[in-house]
Amino acid sequence: MGKLAKLLGIFVCVCVLTLVGCSSSGGGGGGGGESIVGTWRADFGGGSYDIVIFNANNTGNFREFENGEVVWEMAFSWTQSGTTVTVSAMGDSNSFTYEGGNTVVVWGDTFTRQ
Repeated sequence: MGKLAKLLGIFVCVCVLTLVGCSSSGGGGGGGGESIVGTWRADFGGGSYDIVIFNANNTGNFREFENGEVVWEMAFSWTQSGTTVTVSAMGDSNSFTYEGGNTVVVWGDTFTRQ
């Protein structure tokens, strides 16, 4: 799977979304939804993991790690209106629903707010 597709798929396939918890993080959000701002991590074992960072200034970064080293990285921009978050990168945009919480499961991978 392409790296861009992986990043965008993480957020587009939120129809598989499972949210747990109720911690408000502030920043970047609007219209009543909990802000997505923060760092999210999925661990795969053996030193492999992904990090997605949503900054309060509506920029972000996706990093893929293997053996603790960055093997791929991509910057993106994002907006949030209520529970709708739109991620844009490399000329493509995708939206997803974020209802709050500290854990999200997408494509079988669990991302936890750090």
